[in-house]
Amino acid sequence: MAIWPSFKTLEEWMPVKSTKMDVCAQLCAHYLTHDTVNDVSFVDGQPVFPEVVVDAGQPLQKTRRIIIFQEFSSMAQLLQNV
Repeated sequence: MAIWPSFKTLEEWMPVKSTKMDVCAQLCAHYLTHDTVNDVSFVDGQPVFPEVVVDAGQPLQKTRRIIIFQEFSSMAQLLQNV
């Protein structure tokens, strides 16, 4: 049984990150900010994250859920740690 690393800070994650896991984590973080956040686009294979605008007068809705399909189920714990 593999023991996946646990990262407490982004500084710990940055030196060992993989590009695919990093982009996946960034996409999740962006879409989980709030339900009305604008979509991410890709230019030349790189993600372009739109500015996150928060209206101070409106309560943030955070009901969005994300499903991630992966080839190796053993990687789920690593992504959760990230």
